[in-house]
Amino acid sequence: MIRRPALLRVDFVRHSGTVSSGSFVQTMVLTDIATGWTGCIPVRTRDSGNVIMAIKQARSRFPFRLGCRL
Repeated sequence: MIRRPALLRVDFVRHSGTVSSGSFVQTMVLTDIATGWTGCIPVRTRDSGNVIMAIKQARSRFPFRLGCRL
C-alpha cells in the first residue's frame, strides 16, 4: 500500500501551565501521516475563525499540496 502525503493528524498543545481556565496560547500541531512532516502554528483560542486561519497559514509551510479547501 502506497501512502500519499496530505492526510493530516491535528492536535492542540496548550501552554497554560497548571491553569486550565481562561484564555492562553495554544500550538496547533499538524502532522502528515505518510511522511511525518510536521507544522506548528500558534493559535490564541480554538474558535473556528482562528483555527481556519491557522490551517491556511500551515498550508504554505508543507512541501506538498494539501487537498482541503477553506
